[in-house]
Amino acid sequence: VHVVGEQAELREIDLQSGVVSGQTIVTGDGGGLALTLSNGGSVRVDERTRVVFTDNQSVYLEQGRMYFDSRSSAFAAHPVPAPQFKLRTELGEIRHIGTQYMTEVDQGTLVVSVREGEVAVDGIYHDQGLVSGQQVTMSGRQRPSLLGIGRSGETWAWVNRISPPVNVEGRSAYEFLVWACREMGLELTFIGSAEAEARSAVLMGTIDTSPAEALSARLATAALDWRIDEGVIYISKDR
Repeated sequence: VHVVGEQAELREIDLQSGVVSGQTIVTGDGGGLALTLSNGGSVRVDERTRVVFTDNQSVYLEQGRMYFDSRSSAFAAHPVPAPQFKLRTELGEIRHIGTQYMTEVDQGTLVVSVREGEVAVDGIYHDQGLVSGQQVTMSGRQRPSLLGIGRSGETWAWVNRISPPVNVEGRSAYEFLVWACREMGLELTFIGSAEAEARSAVLMGTIDTSPAEALSARLATAALDWRIDEGVIYISKDR
């Protein structure tokens, strides 16, 4: 992960100091970045991406792929609103209404995918509203192409790869599951007395792996078992 310097040179970024308005961030192969926005919400930047953080309310995606989440805290009970946040591209502007969405710019094509909530795309030639489970592709003057997509799976895999560490010290397994399901785009279903077990089990430490990898380790300590089937994670007591 690099920041573009005054002479257009690439300098490795100091993640401890964060990113400030006016900086251009470039990620290389295998790179990625997760940031909490000062105005509310959070973003993740995929590999091979170039993005300008124009101010605390907007970014300009030149190339690559970004993910926006209206929540800035991993365990927030309610979204921390980022009402003024806008993601701009050469092909149009994306505005959110409490949501999780992904934007990709590649060779004159804009692709926006909505995992949760709603977004409005103000394109150069066309506008398009989107809700959860929809994806639009815009290219030049062509009419937008709208498709239905899943909220989990390979399309969103890179987002989980860049999931930032979260402190679960003193949190219940239930809270952890709500977080993991939202990170992975899954619906949560408990079987039998598993919900009561999850609410009583207390976790320790910090999660510094992907949500999927954390499931096995954390639920094993809580005596819970799990399986995923067609976008739903089923939680049961470990036999």
